[in-house]
Amino acid sequence: DPKIRGFLVKVYAVQMSKFDQLLFLDSDNFPLRDPTYLFDTPEFQETGAIFWPDFWHPSFSIFDTGPGGLAWELFGVKCDDEMEQESGQLLVDRKRHAKALSLTAWYGHNNSIVQMLRAVWGDKDLFRLAFKRLSVKYHMIQTLPGLAGRNLAREKSDLEEGSNFCGQTMVQHDPKGEVIFLHRNTAKLDSVSGKVMTWETIQRYGGINVANYRVLMNQFKMADTCWYFPNMDDPELNPKYEEVTFGHIEAIAISRVTALETHIRKESLAKTSRNGVAKSLLKVLYWGT
Repeated sequence: DPKIRGFLVKVYAVQMSKFDQLLFLDSDNFPLRDPTYLFDTPEFQETGAIFWPDFWHPSFSIFDTGPGGLAWELFGVKCDDEMEQESGQLLVDRKRHAKALSLTAWYGHNNSIVQMLRAVWGDKDLFRLAFKRLSVKYHMIQTLPGLAGRNLAREKSDLEEGSNFCGQTMVQHDPKGEVIFLHRNTAKLDSVSGKVMTWETIQRYGGINVANYRVLMNQFKMADTCWYFPNMDDPELNPKYEEVTFGHIEAIAISRVTALETHIRKESLAKTSRNGVAKSLLKVLYWGT
C-alpha cells in the first residue's frame, strides 16, 4: 500500500508483528538496561498496554487538545486531564488489544484531515485515542519526561527569557519512576549536530502538579533546537539536575551510525563506479560493431 509510509510504518509494524506482546522503540530511542522486565510489571499484567507521556498537557500544548479542542471532537473522545502520548516507545499485548490496534491503523490511514488541522501529530496520540474510543484500559507512566542535554554559552539581554540548558533527548521512566529510555528525538543521529555528544546532564521537573509542567524551546545561534524547563527560581517547580552516568551509550550509538553511513557511502561509490565501467564497455562494444 503506497499510503503506508512515514509515521504510518510504526502503526502497521505494531499491528502486523508476529509477536503477541511487544515493546516498540523508535530507531533513535535507547534503553539504559534490558527493558524486558517491563512485560512482568503489574501495570502491564493488569492492562496489557503501557504508554508514555509527552511534554504536552491539555492546559499547555502545541496541538488542539485543550478543553473544547478539535482533537476530542474528531475522535469522539471526552477531554481529560491526562498528558498527551509520546509514542517513541510503547508496550502492548497485540492479542489482547487487537481491536484497538486495528482502530489505530484506521486512524492512521485516514489521518490527512487531522494532520492538516494539527489536531494531533503523526502517530503520537493515535494509540491512546483509539484505546479511549473503545473504552479500553491502559497504563500511562506517571513520571513526567525529563531532559538529557548540556549547557551552552548563550548571549541574552536582561529582559530576554531563556536558559543555557540545551535538552535534546527525552528522558522516559518505568512504572517505578526509574529512568529507562532516552529518546534522542531532536538532534537526530543522521544529522551533523547529531554526531555531537549531548548527554551531560539530566534535568527533571521538580513539581507535583501536572498542570504546572512546562517545557519551552530555545533556538541557539548554531541552529540547535533546545528544550528546557522554565521557572528556574521557583522553589516548588525548580528542575532537579543530575549528572549523567550513561554517556558511553551515546558514544557507541554515534560511532555505529557513523560507521554505517561510511559503509553506505562506500557501497554507493562502488556501485556508481561499476555502472560507469559498464557504460564504458557498452560504448566500446557499440563503436566496435
